[in-house]
Amino acid sequence: LEQGPPDRRLLDVDASNIRFTSGTTANFKGVVLSHGGIGERIAAANRALRISERDTVFFGLQMAHHFAVSVMLHLSVGATIVTGGVFLADSMVRQIRRHRATIIYTTPVSYRMMADAPNADRSALADVRLAISTAMALPASVAGAFEERFGRPLSQALGIIEVGMPIMNLPGPDFAPGALGRLIEGFEAQVIDENGRPLSHDAPVGAAGGSVGPDPVGQLLLKGPGMLAAYYAPWRSRDKLLHDGWFASGDLVRRDRDGNFFIVGRAKDVINVGGTKVFPYEIEEVLVACEAVAEAVVIAAPDDVLGEVPMASVVLRPGASATSQALIEHCRRSLSPFKLPRHVQIVAQLPRTHSGKIARTRLATP
Repeated sequence: LEQGPPDRRLLDVDASNIRFTSGTTANFKGVVLSHGGIGERIAAANRALRISERDTVFFGLQMAHHFAVSVMLHLSVGATIVTGGVFLADSMVRQIRRHRATIIYTTPVSYRMMADAPNADRSALADVRLAISTAMALPASVAGAFEERFGRPLSQALGIIEVGMPIMNLPGPDFAPGALGRLIEGFEAQVIDENGRPLSHDAPVGAAGGSVGPDPVGQLLLKGPGMLAAYYAPWRSRDKLLHDGWFASGDLVRRDRDGNFFIVGRAKDVINVGGTKVFPYEIEEVLVACEAVAEAVVIAAPDDVLGEVPMASVVLRPGASATSQALIEHCRRSLSPFKLPRHVQIVAQLPRTHSGKIARTRLATP
């Protein structure tokens, strides 16, 4: 095959690879990462994670989509990576026990399955020092069930293709149950309103945190080491994407007085119910807390009166049964009336992107 000349733009930014976003709510983006940027990400992440050649990592994610930071970090320090086998309930627990894994890196779905594994005992994860949940928001019910079963807290980590892993909730004195985590060393953050005004302080805060007053919800901006070099097609260089070094994540968060961030959802997912903002994640958490529900996702459905209303798609746990009306009544006990899903459809599975995230744009509305 004939090859054309190399793309000078990639050479100019010392490109290592092009990592495509998941496309959960928008079109795919080709994120160009540089060799130097990946090195900076690895160094920053491991100052917090402290992974070494003594660790064995049970890696329950697709390598193709997590290689540039997670897998490269593990390889760079000589850690052992366990990837094989079937990632189902007892199978995962057996692999973790057999290989004496010290770190687990997988999704909330896998942690829920492990917590429900019928033949797993509390000692199965005796060697685990760190269980990291990533790729999607961690429901409180999943975190609670896993810790109760195995005696290990679940740590969240915010992974953004364009940025790295700037926020982690790691075991220790600063661990905050339910939080996304705190900034790791080297990163800064702002939480801004719809008009771009900071919601906390006039100045950004660093990894040390600090008092931020009330906890309003706003979009998360980030600045730190290892930022993307460019978007590939159409090409947009880093200086055109970042504003004074800040990357707009599209994530909606709140930050407490101790500097802990709590994920609320994505800005594009917010549902406008008669002029009132409703965050799907809040409804999803309530649904997943139902004993019969394995997974839930909430999107906007058109409504002639209110403009938009919440609609849920739910996957039931194996052997469980529930009606749509029963699930709405379950929500009614925890949510204000305007937040209630007007429609609940029970499905066999949820549509997913190539990286395993729920593809909201492929969910059908009534």
